[in-house]
Amino acid sequence: MGRLARAPLLALALLLFCADARADEPPTFLIERVVVEGLERESARQIVLSESRLVEGGTYSEPQLRDAVSRVKRLPFVVDANMALRKGSERGAYELLITVEAAKPVAFALDVDGFYFDRPHLRDDGPNDDEIAGGAAFTVSARKFVGAHGLLFGSVQAFDDDLGVGTFQLGYTRYGLFGAGSYASGALSSAVGDRYDKGNLQASAQLGIPLTGNHALRASAAWTSIESRFGSYGGYSEVQLEEWGGGLEWIYDSTDDPLFATSGRRITGTGGYASRRQTHRMRAGGNGEFDFDQRFSDDSWLLSVQGRQYWPVTPKQSLGLGAGAGHSESFDVTGGSTGVYVEAIHAFNVWDFAIRERRGGDLRLETVARVDSSRYSSDSFDYDALDGQLRTSLLFRNAWGVYRLSFSYVAELEGGR
Repeated sequence: MGRLARAPLLALALLLFCADARADEPPTFLIERVVVEGLERESARQIVLSESRLVEGGTYSEPQLRDAVSRVKRLPFVVDANMALRKGSERGAYELLITVEAAKPVAFALDVDGFYFDRPHLRDDGPNDDEIAGGAAFTVSARKFVGAHGLLFGSVQAFDDDLGVGTFQLGYTRYGLFGAGSYASGALSSAVGDRYDKGNLQASAQLGIPLTGNHALRASAAWTSIESRFGSYGGYSEVQLEEWGGGLEWIYDSTDDPLFATSGRRITGTGGYASRRQTHRMRAGGNGEFDFDQRFSDDSWLLSVQGRQYWPVTPKQSLGLGAGAGHSESFDVTGGSTGVYVEAIHAFNVWDFAIRERRGGDLRLETVARVDSSRYSSDSFDYDALDGQLRTSLLFRNAWGVYRLSFSYVAELEGGR
């Protein structure tokens, strides 16, 4: 795994080295006014202005203006955004027009995935153990602007699996709380539909703070509580799980689109810590006592870094390169895992959304070839694996939502202790 482990680290180092490189100093423009069109509510326009991080009366280069519009595109209620420069009130001054296409107040998302798993080491003389699997998730989300800088959101998601599980989520985001481009968000979510589930709840919070240019920090925290009960042969088992976790993420993002990127790079570095407490009790008969009572605790940490770089090759096609590495360690189980990956991306934008032409949406065909290498080690055994994946996705996006159809071929290239 040595050479493969070094490859993503070298690739990420190259991306970091080039993150803010500029070959020549581009021309600058004095922006005396920023105008936002396409949004009815003044609160939405103020959020867009805050996220752009542009100050009226400031001087900006064209790449800086493009980055500002790209940040606007990452807002959850924005489908697309364009910019244009207009003459200002005096010579050398300009008015920046940001035209936004907003998502509908109620939007939808559909993800359909198919997989073919090729596991050569499990084959025998009889039928092989290759497996075809699939799944789907359908989400309905709603958003409502609250006050001058707030956004209330909620969603209902259904999964197509054996348990028939769905989730509900309700949350609130406050933009500009700590200055332009910052936000604080909190959400409550719960899963329903699992016949073994007797109650679950998750509370999460995020805080995002811009640093400089395309750099930002994001802190997160989450608490999860799950209670399950399984019955069999006149008895039953109860499982109670409680987990706390938190993390800090550094983000560099200069991509031109959060979903249909054709240029730019995104690099993230993450550190996290989690503490889990679990109780498993089993009662075999009707004597009122538990025959089995086990308590389990586990504290763990993780570090990871990953990145992607996109290059346009034609007006409709782009190529990408990605790499990542991560390591997690458990204190109580005395085990850890390390993983690295490299990937190559080809994207073809069948057609692009054009605000003024009103074509109705973006359609993209994306193919990703990826190789993963992982190693798990503990006091009792070590395990190494090398997997390859070829994934093709067809994505469609418009003001009503995002729809994705994907198929993946997953091959186990090497596995064993």
